[in-house]
Amino acid sequence: MSVQKIAVIGGGTMGSGIALTAATHGIDAAIVDTSDEQLQRAKKYHTIQITLKELSLRKISLGKIGIR
Repeated sequence: MSVQKIAVIGGGTMGSGIALTAATHGIDAAIVDTSDEQLQRAKKYHTIQITLKELSLRKISLGKIGIR
């Protein structure tokens, strides 16, 4: 049995990190929070982190970052 979807309760630093990690491993992740403001912060965090990861992957594929 493999996990395909998760729900994370709380969109703070830990919840956002858990959801982002799951999503980067192909798992559908939903964040649930009582605060719309916190959900917006989590969305912004994810956008920034995904952009940074994409930039890193592009640099790796171009040989600009070495992996040891």
